[in-house]
Amino acid sequence: TTDGPMRRGRFFRANIVAPSDRDAEALRRIGLRTIVDLRRPEEVEKNPDHDVIGADYVHVDVLGESSSAATIVGYDEDATPETARSEMLRVYRSFVVDAGFRERLRPAFEAVAASSGPVVVHCTVGKDRTGFVSAVLQLLAGAGREDIVADYLETNRRSEAWVAELSAMFREHAPERADTLIELLHARDEYITTSLDAIEAEYGSARDYLVDGVGLGAAEVERLRATLLGREGD
Repeated sequence: TTDGPMRRGRFFRANIVAPSDRDAEALRRIGLRTIVDLRRPEEVEKNPDHDVIGADYVHVDVLGESSSAATIVGYDEDATPETARSEMLRVYRSFVVDAGFRERLRPAFEAVAASSGPVVVHCTVGKDRTGFVSAVLQLLAGAGREDIVADYLETNRRSEAWVAELSAMFREHAPERADTLIELLHARDEYITTSLDAIEAEYGSARDYLVDGVGLGAAEVERLRATLLGREGD
């Protein structure tokens, strides 16, 4: 960032928190204090997070009654890959411009700001809802757009095996719709840049988005930024 590197070992993004014994030990070593789960209740019920000793669990339903791209494409038999991309762009813009999304995102950012130690933020895949929250935190810390986009696109590398498995399943069981469904699995730079563009156009900065859009207090946002940079004592 313009003020030095972001603090390491404090904020993580992930998919569902269902660690192996080895992973659970790693979480204990880093001293995880808060798990922020951004999924819908039915997603949580189907694949609940595992308990992590010492960590508080915070559930925030970011989507609420809103239709996600996956929901719309899933019920539209005529949807194409272009439809999927268009819906993804709509959702990423809605994170910024839609008052309902901003209201539902508020407790997620509050939980991150209030955590006494390392935080993991996640949804089902760790790409869309989680990717947006992570991008806002990075933008608040002062990271450049190129680095934010690169971190977001890291999802594709980390999820490569999972995407290949699901893609094969789609092609076997729904070949006529496979390309459309597979499109939803990928992180695209235009998705996250749509959010970044909307923040700049509507609010001018991540700070003002969080204060004027999401409703966090100015002092709370400044403390969050200091934590992101490891400068709480400054």
